[in-house]
Amino acid sequence: MLAPAALVVVFIVIVIVIATSLGGSGGGGGKHGGGGGKKAEATPRTYTLKQGDNLSVISQRYNVPPDVLRQLNPNLDPQALVPGQQVKLR
Repeated sequence: MLAPAALVVVFIVIVIVIATSLGGSGGGGGKHGGGGGKKAEATPRTYTLKQGDNLSVISQRYNVPPDVLRQLNPNLDPQALVPGQQVKLR
């Protein structure tokens, strides 16, 4: 009877460890993910806009559909992006 309970506890601990290791970046504004030969990194939570950025470029860089970017950032005007603004990615 204790063995199944111990198995459930071990499974829960493993899920918690994996979840915290994947979601513990706390942002990452300004980091660019792409690069030749580098391992794919988890999508950061936010991105800090830089000169020349637009939602299409950010969408492609972080593999987040433009519609999702618009839903996550309803107050963001795609025609009036300002360097330093934060864009939610997830």
